[in-house]
Amino acid sequence: NGNGDNIVYVARLGDSLPYRDLIDGLKTDAVANYFGALAPGSAQGLIICGSHGEVANDPSLLEGFDLHSDEQSTTGSDEMDNQKHVVWTEVNLKSNDQLRQRVAWALSQILTLVPGNINGAERTEMYTYYYDILVRHAFGNYRDILGEVSFSPLMAEHLSYLKSKSHSYVFSNSNMVSRADENYAREVMQLFSIGLVKLNKDGTIQVDVNGVPLQAYT
Repeated sequence: NGNGDNIVYVARLGDSLPYRDLIDGLKTDAVANYFGALAPGSAQGLIICGSHGEVANDPSLLEGFDLHSDEQSTTGSDEMDNQKHVVWTEVNLKSNDQLRQRVAWALSQILTLVPGNINGAERTEMYTYYYDILVRHAFGNYRDILGEVSFSPLMAEHLSYLKSKSHSYVFSNSNMVSRADENYAREVMQLFSIGLVKLNKDGTIQVDVNGVPLQAYT
């Protein structure tokens, strides 16, 4: 109408403006494609990721990753499941610290996770974060690894102590007799540390006078 009522300020000539900061009327696929911007979907979320000491990604590489969303699916489940394997392979093949990566791989064969026991086959970051525990402590103290692994949400779900409650807690709140989940406690001793039988320093099994292996715990 000539009085400027319909003019909306966007930015000054020459300014650089992120696509997300545009007014709603300009957030169209046509505008995104014209300027080479990545138009976000309708689902909104927050990504919190990374491990201790991890360096930031370089945005100039123009590489990205997809993520699983409960609101919107942009990538097939097979591709999402494979993403963690691609990340692991690229890191292990191209990292300069090959000895550290090999030690971490050996540790991952001891402190195992079974994806089938975890509700998150299409997730990537939580698996790489867990593996980073082994990478970070590859040349450190095994006790530190056990500590971090024990607090891992993935290990809690895998070995069923997620939301486990002690007998005293259950009895005091519901007056019911119950038993705490001891699955992880058993796995820590049997698989992650001392094992079922006592060993000599050379790795051979200790036996009693009758040749029966000595149990590590009873």
